[in-house]
Amino acid sequence: MSSTPTESKTPSSGDEMSPSPTCLLTPTSVSSGNGSSSMCTPKQNPIRLRALENLMKERVSKSPQLQIPASPVMERLGYGTGVGVFLLERSPRPNGDASSPWAIKKTMRMKEDDEVITARLEYEADILRQLCHPNIIGYRAFGKTTSPDAAFLALEKASKSLSDLIEDRVEEVMMIENCDEEAPFPAKKIEKVAIDVGKALTYLHDEMKMVHGDVKSANVLVFGDFETIKICDFGVARKLNAKGEVEGNYVGTEIWNALEVITVKRGGVKKFPITHKADMYPFGLTIFEMISLKPPHLSSAEDSYLETSQTDNATDDSVVVLEQSFDEEAYELALSRYIGTRPLLPDIDFDSSYNHILGVFYCCTEEDPSRRPDAKDVVAALEIDAQK
Repeated sequence: MSSTPTESKTPSSGDEMSPSPTCLLTPTSVSSGNGSSSMCTPKQNPIRLRALENLMKERVSKSPQLQIPASPVMERLGYGTGVGVFLLERSPRPNGDASSPWAIKKTMRMKEDDEVITARLEYEADILRQLCHPNIIGYRAFGKTTSPDAAFLALEKASKSLSDLIEDRVEEVMMIENCDEEAPFPAKKIEKVAIDVGKALTYLHDEMKMVHGDVKSANVLVFGDFETIKICDFGVARKLNAKGEVEGNYVGTEIWNALEVITVKRGGVKKFPITHKADMYPFGLTIFEMISLKPPHLSSAEDSYLETSQTDNATDDSVVVLEQSFDEEAYELALSRYIGTRPLLPDIDFDSSYNHILGVFYCCTEEDPSRRPDAKDVVAALEIDAQK
């Protein structure tokens, strides 16, 4: 199957504390974090930038069509709502040098949802074309294909997502005899993720005046052995208005959503405005995921559900068989009580290397968004610690 990108391929950067606001420090500048230079230069002279864009369009118009194989013949890297992510191994360059692989995000057949999913993918492509930062996934191309796949988005390929690495770590821990089930990532790796993601959010919030809208481990990509971290999936990114509030609905993923977002979704009284601080709460939960190796809130909800079920249903001589008596509605009710709150950390004797990252977790998961730090302050605090 062949297809032609509707837009040009755009080069981007390299392919290849305590619980109080006192953890906030002086803001720091956003840098690459991996020492690599970036080909995109958002602050350059507008006239030169237009000339560069025109040159790129001319080059692409003379280049061969981008060939996207059918989904079944490509290795699947992941999936999402109505989309699959596949590996595209590209042909060598004319001079014989190897071409870096791309991740191809393709819409899958969803019948009545086809147009919605395609529009969302095209929206994401439009957002990514505006962005240029070493900690944001690189845009490569967008195009539409013939049936069965309606559209595709070509992106820089990462080694793995953070959620994949968390699953890998859980499996590794289970294989170790007499190992504590709670085995967080080393503090330095958690700090590296927090710094790089924090830099990306600083760029989005302060320079681009937008929110990511769905921060979580599945949307954090890890290159190499935590050498560089980048965020991806901008399908629900939203602009900030002149007041600094989110335009339209902040979407997110329910169990990662901040209290002010959940309150609006449930039709409650709006107590806090939804601003860039709505990204900082799930940022804190992403740190939680690296510590607990679990999604947020689920353990607390399970404990609450089990306690309620055993109290309501068990008798002195009976045994509650969960597989036969699971009450999904009761479980969802239990879970709803925890969403938007600060999840309980596992009962671990953390050594001093975790002090700063735990402080960031506590600050970012404040229910009052005004008490959460800005991304640039998190970066500043952690970079000072990293230099010690």
